[in-house]
Amino acid sequence: MPIIIIVSTVNPYYKNAEGRDAAITPLFGGSTLAIDAKLFQFWVHLKRNQVKSVLDQSSRNELINRINMLDENSKAQWGQMNIFQMLKHCVLCEEHYLGKTSHKRAFMGRLFGKAGLKNILREDKSFPKSAPTSTAFKVKEEIGDVESEKRRWIALIEEYGNYSHDFEHWFFGKMTKEQVGQFVYKHNDHHLRQFNV
Repeated sequence: MPIIIIVSTVNPYYKNAEGRDAAITPLFGGSTLAIDAKLFQFWVHLKRNQVKSVLDQSSRNELINRINMLDENSKAQWGQMNIFQMLKHCVLCEEHYLGKTSHKRAFMGRLFGKAGLKNILREDKSFPKSAPTSTAFKVKEEIGDVESEKRRWIALIEEYGNYSHDFEHWFFGKMTKEQVGQFVYKHNDHHLRQFNV
């Protein structure tokens, strides 16, 4: 049975063969149109696989909500960092991405950085578990104030609402504003999934 899809800016929905409604986002402003099932499936695939960006308010809100779910009892699903170390690591990284700190570019990054960035920013690609990082972002202290680090991380994430400067990553090199937004979202998502939120 074919799926009949009706898209409207007033009341967007589609009806399946059983006549049930399900909400969808309008594809085109102001118009109502019928679309076949294959086109709808393609649109759903695009929406699901869209790379999120920390430059978008909705993505920042999502990250902040997930950070707020962390507490001193949160345990890593992989890797060696405890909750405090992960939070401090992310704060140090955000300070770098926001241009508050700078770090010398790694030699290996000069050779492989651009290709590595392109690979990471692919829509279906997530950060590999236990990926290497610079010693500048490794946290040796094992004990600290978890709530304070959460507040610092959240405050830094909120600063992306006004992000406008050029950036050079310690490994990947020069990055556009759009690349920074996508990369930072993926990095944060990686560590939040590491701690199961």
